Formats: sequence, C-alpha cells, structure tokens
Amino acid sequence: MRKIIKQKDLPHSPSQLFELVADIDRYHEFLPWCLHSRTWHHAKDSCRAELAVGNRFIQQSYISDVHFEPPNLINVALVSGPLRAMENRWRFEPRPDGHCRVDFYLAFELQSSLLSGVMNRLFAHAFDHMMAAFEKRARALYQTAPDSKTS
Repeated sequence: MRKIIKQKDLPHSPSQLFELVADIDRYHEFLPWCLHSRTWHHAKDSCRAELAVGNRFIQQSYISDVHFEPPNLINVALVSGPLRAMENRWRFEPRPDGHCRVDFYLAFELQSSLLSGVMNRLFAHAFDHMMAAFEKRARALYQTAPDSKTS
C-alpha cells in the first residue's frame, strides 16, 4: 500500500481543526476536485460519508466510515469505491505556543497495479493541493495570517 504522512503546525486550536475536518458535508465548497460531499448514519462518534471527486472528464465516488474522537482524532476507512483499500487518520495535538500539530496519515491501494506508478504520483500531487485547501479554509474561518510552518 502507498502511504503519505504529513505533519504541520498550524495557528489554530485542535478543536477548531477537528471541527473543520469533521465537517465533511462542506468539503465540496473548498476542496479541489471534490464535486460532492455528504454524510449520513450519524451516531455520537461516527458517520458514513460519500465523496465524489474528479473533473469534467473523470468522476469517481467512494464511501467511507468515519470515526471521531473529539477534539484529537478522526479515522477514516474505505467501505466502497474505486480503490482496493484506503484508510486515513487526522490527529490534532496542542502545542505549547497555542498552535496545533496536525498529523495526517493516508494509506491506499489502487485496484489496478498497472496504473499504480502513474496514479501514485498524481495522488501525492492532489494530496498537497488538498492540504493547502484545508489550511486556506482554516485561515478564512478562524481569521489568521498564512504564517504556518511545516515540521
């Protein structure tokens, strides 16, 4: 399985960033390539989510189970979709300076091993754009300047 791991310190609280990431129904408003996002089967600490991603030529959707441990952890596991396997984890840890350390882990396996080489590079590129979109959204929601630093 291909894995992507990122860490970033952001000038927001863990609860703010947790709330942003947990608001899956609004992803289509700010995430690049996210055409549709919705959740259902809401429980106290979980939901099921569907995301449709793509562009005008290619569109795919996938369904995941999402488990919440506010305000520090969100785990996501693939239920169905174009990938053979996918899981990701968001961890939000408070920093002494009032900022939040965000740890993001993504592991995925494509259905076709023939496309894996090309698609792995595209996933990494798309992932960087996705993370930048979350940061931009956090700055807009929580009124901060773009001064975060990568760890």
